[in-house]
Amino acid sequence: MSRTTASAKTIALVGFVFIALIVLARVMPHLPNFTPVAAAGLFLAFAFGRKVGIAVVGLGMVVTDLFFAGGYQMGLMISVYIGLMLPVVFGPFLHRLYHSNADIATWKRGIMRTLQIGGLATAGAVIFFLVSNFGVWFFSSIYPATVEGLVSCYVMALPFFKNSLMGDLFYSGAFFGIYYLLQFVSDDSSDRRWEDRLRKIPVRKDK
Repeated sequence: MSRTTASAKTIALVGFVFIALIVLARVMPHLPNFTPVAAAGLFLAFAFGRKVGIAVVGLGMVVTDLFFAGGYQMGLMISVYIGLMLPVVFGPFLHRLYHSNADIATWKRGIMRTLQIGGLATAGAVIFFLVSNFGVWFFSSIYPATVEGLVSCYVMALPFFKNSLMGDLFYSGAFFGIYYLLQFVSDDSSDRRWEDRLRKIPVRKDK
């Protein structure tokens, strides 16, 4: 799957699947903030570019917020949407990291990719936590409009941050894990490597 080779039909199909996944994951019973939204944005921006990631995240959120959740205060919606879309900018950067260092050992490259994906997924969860809860403090009357109120808002939101982080890491691992498996299966060079290894296995000759 490459941004340079994927057809418009492929992008549309994948986008539709991810929108459906976002809607189902948000509508069905789940832990608060344990959703695939941010991970989907990161992966789609990685695979197809920022515009696709932003479009899918935006459409998935709009469908669930307007048709299922009934919407909520506009300022809060904007802060939540911004918090989810900002991590999408990491996608192209991750794409460059992911496909670099092709000459190093496979196991080292796997560890590096895992750390890169996990690190950026964690950064995305932190950004969402900071932006969305700033919106809660700024646009609602739950907390006083003071520094102490802002600190209280962040402290009270820590359990939700834990769920967001777990969800982002889980779904990022699932999306990129599937991507890696599909890439490995379809990679001719991988097939050749396995064929070379098989040729090196000594064959016992019957006497």
